[in-house]
Amino acid sequence: GYYYKMNQKNLHEVLTYFNRALAIQEDPWYYREKVETLVALSMKAEALQTIDTAIRFLKKSKSPKWKDVENNFEEMKKKL
Repeated sequence: GYYYKMNQKNLHEVLTYFNRALAIQEDPWYYREKVETLVALSMKAEALQTIDTAIRFLKKSKSPKWKDVENNFEEMKKKL
């Protein structure tokens, strides 16, 4: 998905790849890339929902540097 996104390929296809990746394993990077893709597709409501889902995941998993990543998502949310 990242390759397609960086090379301006079909963003709807990119979104499908990130959704598949998240279905296999939740990861902050996948969430961030999905949010950026949704924003590029002008899908603000879905982007906000994905940010909220990512923050819930971070709070639950407490992965390394989770608070920093959560703050980054909160900043993204403010910009939408």
